[in-house]
Amino acid sequence: MKKASIILMVLFFGCKAAQVNTEDARVVYMKKTPCMGTCPNYDISIFSNGNVVLNAREHVGMEGTFNAKLTDDQFASLMEAFESNDFFSYRDSYKSNKTDLPTTTISFKQDGEEKTIVDYDGAPQSLKDLEQKVDDLLELLDWKPVK
Repeated sequence: MKKASIILMVLFFGCKAAQVNTEDARVVYMKKTPCMGTCPNYDISIFSNGNVVLNAREHVGMEGTFNAKLTDDQFASLMEAFESNDFFSYRDSYKSNKTDLPTTTISFKQDGEEKTIVDYDGAPQSLKDLEQKVDDLLELLDWKPVK
C-alpha cells in the first residue's frame, strides 16, 4: 500500500511538473558572446509574464544570475518593437570574414512561431536597434541576485 501511494504521488507531481505554464513561456532570448576586448558576455531571457532572467558573465557590471520584472508598459513596448520590425522576416544569420567580433544570438517567440537569428556582422540597423532595446534592460531594470 505504501509503495502504491508513493507511485501515485510521483505520477501526480511528475505530471504536474511536466505541464507547461504558457503564462511563463520565454518569448525573447538574447545571448552576447565575448571578444578579445571588453565586449559584454551575458544571456537574458524574457518571459510572457514579464519576468526576466539575466546570466551575467563578464563586462556587464555584475556577475551571476539575476531576476527582474518588466512593467506592463515595458513588456508591451518590447513586444511592439519585435512585431513592428517584422522579426520573422529577417535572415537567420548575418556573418562576415571579420575576426574578433562578438556574436549576438536573439530569439523571439509569438503565436507558436519562433525564430532565432545569429548576428556576427552585417545585420540591418533595425535588428541592431532591437538588440539594443533588449541590451538597455541591463541598465533599466532593478536586478535581484538569485541565491
